Formats: sequence, C-alpha cells, structure tokens
Amino acid sequence: MNALLDRRRMLIGLLALPGMALLARTGLLGRYALAQTEPLTAQHIDTLRRIAFLLFPYPELGQAPYERVAGAIAAGAGNAGTRALLDTGIADLDARQAVTWLELDERSQVAALAEIESGAFFQHLLQTTKMVLFNDPEVWAYIGYGGSSMDFGGYVNRGLNDIDWLDDD
Repeated sequence: MNALLDRRRMLIGLLALPGMALLARTGLLGRYALAQTEPLTAQHIDTLRRIAFLLFPYPELGQAPYERVAGAIAAGAGNAGTRALLDTGIADLDARQAVTWLELDERSQVAALAEIESGAFFQHLLQTTKMVLFNDPEVWAYIGYGGSSMDFGGYVNRGLNDIDWLDDD
C-alpha cells in the first residue's frame, strides 16, 4: 500500500515538471515567487486591522490585539493564493466607492463589508480573526475566560465540580 502511494506521488511530481518548466521559461515562476516575498503595504495592514476591529469591536482593548490579528493575516500572505485573495479583496473593497474603504465612515465601512460577507475574502478574514483574537490572553482577560482548563488539571480541579443534580452513585 505504501509503495503504491509512493509511486503515485512520484508520478504526480513527474507530471508537474513540464508545467514548472514552462512557467520557468516564460518568467511566470519568477513573478510568482516574487509575489510571495513582497510584504503587504501599510494600507493593507491598516485595512486588515480595521476589519478585525469591526468584526469584533472591543474598543477598551486598544489596538494591540487587532495589530496581532493583522500581523497573523499578513504572515499568511506568504502563500500566493492567500496573497492574491487579500490583494483582490482589498482592491474590491476600495473600488466600490470614490474613496478608499479606510476613508469611509464606520457605517459605510460596515455596509461595504456586509455586501461581501459571503465571499472568500471576508470568510478568510472572519475565520482568521476569530482564531487569532480569541486565542489572545489579553482578550481572554477582558472577556472573563480563564483559559484552558487542561493547564490546571481540568474543570473538576478548578472548583467546577459542584454538580448537584446527579446522583452520587
């Protein structure tokens, strides 16, 4: 079974070689690699930070948790597919009106986001923001989450063993 899988992987790799050679010969491979290494612009980062805030607004936390969200999204932009999703998503947001999305008032920003909420760009930002923001100990402290119970021996050992509706049997 493993030999069969190894053979399939080898064949898939061999089939991909002519395509890679064509990309290298046309210069597209170089542009593809360059796109992966260019950092996001300051406007991109500002847009990502603002979107993260509008998705889960906790003004009392300040900017730091949202900076971390934007940083995590930017770190994922090293992948060409993710980078293209971010570039086209932000460009689409900016193209919907006469000014950039960041220049809009909050109500207009939210309305523009509502228009794209079913799209891949919005869904990527929503999922990444949830994951990063709600795994942040600073946010945990703000919302009253004590963190993982496993780090402290489970819920029973943290005083949450007060189930009075079960029999002692």
